[in-house]
Order: sequence, then structure tokens, then C-alpha cells
Amino acid sequence: MVAKERPKFQKNFHGTQVEVEFESDFDLREITSWKDNLRTILNLKILSARLGIKKENEVTDEHLLNELRKDKILKLSALSKDIKLYGITTPLIIYQDKLLDGNRRFFACLLSRILLEENEAHLKKKEDPLKYAEWRRVTFVPAYIISKKITEIQLKQIISSLNFLKDLKEPWPREVRFEYIKQFFETHKKNEEAYEKIYNLYGFTRSEVNQAINVISFTEEFKIWREKNRAKILKRVYPHQKFGVEEENKYNENTLIIIRDEFIKFEEFFNKSARGRNSILNKKDLFVRSKESLFNLLSSKDLILKGISDVRNLIEISSKDSSLKILEKGDYSAISFYKAIEHHNRLKFELNNSNDKFEDFYFYLQDLPQEDEKKINIELIKKIKNLLNEIIEKAK
Repeated sequence: MVAKERPKFQKNFHGTQVEVEFESDFDLREITSWKDNLRTILNLKILSARLGIKKENEVTDEHLLNELRKDKILKLSALSKDIKLYGITTPLIIYQDKLLDGNRRFFACLLSRILLEENEAHLKKKEDPLKYAEWRRVTFVPAYIISKKITEIQLKQIISSLNFLKDLKEPWPREVRFEYIKQFFETHKKNEEAYEKIYNLYGFTRSEVNQAINVISFTEEFKIWREKNRAKILKRVYPHQKFGVEEENKYNENTLIIIRDEFIKFEEFFNKSARGRNSILNKKDLFVRSKESLFNLLSSKDLILKGISDVRNLIEISSKDSSLKILEKGDYSAISFYKAIEHHNRLKFELNNSNDKFEDFYFYLQDLPQEDEKKINIELIKKIKNLLNEIIEKAK
């Protein structure tokens, strides 16, 4: 029997033309998920840590499916039901027998197929034609197959068009895109040409590239800190019990989950504390201690930093040594965090009162009648002058 020839045509991916073959009934059982997808890699690492698997390629698609089902953004269950009824409308993209785009659709199909095959729907073409039709929709799907070898830049353009540009599909999360930009920049010699390529491919400006690199580096710093403080944090989380392999694996898993789920807090902290006019980076001691506070609060058993506003509160606290000390002495508990905020707000209120008093004093001196100037104690004026000079020096 002669194999049916697939129709071929040129498809545009972000300005690059690539020849694809269209297959209307591609058998999904012939391929596995796209594990090089950065969104998948993060879940892969979390799963490896939880299961104690050293080689990430040993994690199966079934393992991954169980993890991805918990991701509320992906909405796999809803998509799975939709595909079961209507089939896949946007074809998957396959290159060199690997899935290049369509992981979410792949896992939605896998979810339905597992449930249907448990009830042997694939064997019941005559007995239950409706269930059999559902099984076929989640097993044989439309796909674009790139059969000819493409260049690295074409591959990047395809990834860009599918995961960075606005579309109806779920884009990569911010942390995944930042990681991708950092990797691209580092593998392209970190030079002017790399900045230009990134802008042309992904629309990231120079400052956005630098931001992505800095924030991802900041999360890597958090990983190193968590490893260095492993024993101390485990003791805090499990104060009344011994911890073994299971707790150690859970700790590794939690490190990656914190980065994934709290990424916006890392970004907010770095942007507000290390950049701009109000940066505390120039006060190195305060910045180091502030970072330590952020890492401790994110590692807390309870969710202390509930949102962006709490991250901003932490940066406010970090600008004053006395406020930061309250947090540190309280071992970064929720109580110490709110006490530090209260203390900082009281300091701000007192400072505002002081400013008002200085202003009143300034206008008083300015409006002082000439005959009263002669009555002022010169020695007292000198003391006030010296005190003001000290205040000015401290404020620099």
C-alpha cells in the first residue's frame, strides 16, 4: 500500500518561511512531550526534587501530567474535555520526531486518553462508538511536521512566534521568558549583536534584557542561599522532629516552587531595592541584610509576604537600621514583620513632625525683628549650627 503523501506548504514564523507538511491524523503515541520547553523544565526539576530522581529525563509524561494538572493557569481539565468533544483545532508542530509546540494540547490529550483507555474505549468501536470517537480525537490529531533541517536562528524565530508574541494560546510565564532571554544572551557572546538579535526576535529592549538577566541571577542567588542555610531552615520548619530523605526532597522541591510561584516578588524586590533613585544598593550593609530578610520571609512555613505591597513594606523597613533590627531579632516571624512596619511608620510620622518643627523654626528666624537678633545667645547659635552640620553629614 502506497503511503499517503502529505500536503506541503510554506508557513511564516515571525518573518521566517519554513516548509511544513500537514498531517491530519498524527498518532500522538509516537512522540513524547517537549521536555526542553522551559515551562516544562521548571516542573520537571520540581518533580525530580520531590521524587528524588537525579536524572530529569527519567521523569515520565505521566509524572509530568500529574504535576501540570495542578497548574490553574494551564486549565488542562477544561481543555481536555473540549478536545475530547471537538478535537484539536490548532495543529501541533513537530520537528525531528520531537514536539516543538503544543505541550499543553499534548498533555490535555494524554489526560483524556488515559481515562478513556482505562475504560477500554479504544477497543469499543462497535459497542460504544461515541467513546471510541472521543478516543480517536485525543489520539490522532492535526500536526505540522517540519521535515527539512532548519537553522538555529529559524528555530529561535519559531519559538519566538509561538511563545513571546501575542496569540490566543497561553504564553510562557514571565519567569520562563526571562530564563530563556538569559540563556539566549549568554550563548550569543553577551555582546551588542546579542542585544540586537533579542530585540528583533523577542521584542526585549536592552534594559529589559538586563532586567531579565539580573532577576534570574537573583533567584539563583536564592537557591545558593537556601542550600547554605538548609539545616537552619529545616529545623525551623520541622522544630519537633527529625528530618530524613523525604523532608530533604521536599526542601529541594520547595526551593523551586518558591521561585516559580513567588517570581513576581523577587522581581519587585530587585527592581525597587537595587534600581532607581531610592535604591538601597548603595547602602551595602542594609541591602545584604534586606536580601537576607526577603529570603527568610519567603522560606517561612507561613505565607508572610502575601503580595507586592508586603514586598514594598519590606523595602521601606530595610531603609532604616532600627526597623530592620526588629525583624532580624524576631527571627523573621509574621509578628516581627508587622512590628517592624509599625515601628517604621512611627519613625516616618515623627520625622514629618520634626520637619514641620524645623520649618516653623526656619520661618521664625527669618521673620525675627532686627532688635531681637541682638538678644540671641551666640554660643547657643553655634551649638545649633554644629548640630545641623552633624545631621547633614549623617543624611549624606
